[in-house]
Amino acid sequence: MKRFGKTLLIVLGLGVGVVGYGSSTAHAQASVASSQMLRVDVAGGFTVIRANEGPAVCGCFYMNGGSGELAVTNSHNISFVTNVGYTSQTNIGNIDRNLALLTVLEGGRYTFERGRLSTFGQGMVGLGKTTSNYKIDQSSARLALAVGGGLDLRLSNRFSIRPAEVEYLFTTIPNGQNNFQNQLRMTAGVVFHVNGSRR
Repeated sequence: MKRFGKTLLIVLGLGVGVVGYGSSTAHAQASVASSQMLRVDVAGGFTVIRANEGPAVCGCFYMNGGSGELAVTNSHNISFVTNVGYTSQTNIGNIDRNLALLTVLEGGRYTFERGRLSTFGQGMVGLGKTTSNYKIDQSSARLALAVGGGLDLRLSNRFSIRPAEVEYLFTTIPNGQNNFQNQLRMTAGVVFHVNGSRR
């Protein structure tokens, strides 16, 4: 767990560094029109993952939990995104097998806005870690990546709802055979526009 914590700090540090660089660049160009200021969004939601049960077994159970997200967007609708998610399930396969998955991902997003509706596509990479009462499911920080998209519906200058965000989630957790998992992650929630929406 200590090793995961150190690696997590490195990943988050890189993200903060990128955001900080973008913020300083925006500050240096403060004379440019205000429409080109960085927009900061914070999102939270309910997350469901269709997960793999084990080696050579189809994805057969769901994990439930939540996720939080920070997105910094420039005037060209390109965002730097940090996403932290946690899901878990108990009594998997009707036996005493519990599993929890923590992911920390960072990457890029492009958003297309039309009126109150925004659609986006994104790709993120980072770390995944499981905790379980089965030794085979235990892991240190391992590679994880997610590719997908979603849509937001703006309700006001400050708030949007996110009816759907769907991603392919790939993790490399030890499972006694191939040590990787192909999963489907689905999230729905709300978005808070910290400094207001662009339009």
